[in-house]
This record gives sequence, C-alpha cells and structure tokens, in this order.
Amino acid sequence: MKRKERREFDQIVERYLPRTSDEEAESARDRLFQVLRYRHVLQEAIDNFKVPQAITKLVSLSYVDQLVLTSTYLLHGEESSSLAIADKVHELSAREIDEGAIFVSLDRLERGGLISARPFEEPPEGYKAVLVFQITEDGKSLLPDIVTGARRLVDALKDFASPKIEGE
Repeated sequence: MKRKERREFDQIVERYLPRTSDEEAESARDRLFQVLRYRHVLQEAIDNFKVPQAITKLVSLSYVDQLVLTSTYLLHGEESSSLAIADKVHELSAREIDEGAIFVSLDRLERGGLISARPFEEPPEGYKAVLVFQITEDGKSLLPDIVTGARRLVDALKDFASPKIEGE
C-alpha cells in the first residue's frame, strides 16, 4: 500500500471505527487468539502437513512461505519473534506482504516441521507470551531449492527492464 493510500485508509479507520479502551482491545485480541487456536486444531486434523526429509524435494512452498522460512533462517533464532520475522520479510520483499499472511505461513511452516517455536525467555513488558521461531533441519534442507529457484527466475528475466520503483 502506498503512503497516500495508507494515510487515506488510516483516516477512514479513524472516522468509522470507534475508539476502544485497552480492556476492550485486549478482550478482542484474546477472542482472536481463541479462534486461531481452534482453527489450528481443526486445520491440523484436516491436513497434517508433516514433511519427512525424504520427500522435501516434492514440497512446493508459496512465495510468502519462502520469505518466512528465509527470514527465520537469517535471524538465527535470536530475537526471531513473529514481528521480527515480519520485519525481515518486508525488508526482503519488493512488495508489501500482509502480516496476516506471514502469521498463517508461520503456523503452516511450524505444523510442517520446517520451523519450531519456543517461548521467549523474558517476554517484553506487557506481553503474556512471545514465541521465538527457529528453522529446523528439514527447513534448512529446503533453502538450497529456494536459492536455485530464485536464481532461475533472475536468469530467466535478465533481459526484462524492470519499471522504476518509487523513491529510486
């Protein structure tokens, strides 16, 4: 989203959404987490996405999954919370990636055994629990394929003149 569009969106939100107290915001957040937890349990039952190392060559990750897996690797498990990973994804991507897509990807990659999560030893003040993500050996085994795929795309498009990006 461009800055002007973002400002317009912020004005719309400010005008049409009522202000809420901290308690209401926390309650809404807790309800969202309950829904996500319930969705996680159901989704896991529907498509248990475990990836044995023997078939990792057959797994095809989406663009966002590739960015999230790469970001998790680059952060080396140090302070690699979901928000730090989202920041790294935004840094690596030429396009704006929705945070919701990043969080869904983290969930999918964790269920697939490509990343793991553990509680942050000392969560920041005001947070109940923060997870720190780390790439697993199965996840690392997919990185060479991501690199190869990116190189093939660059080679295939080497004659393409990319349009000028704002700010350049």
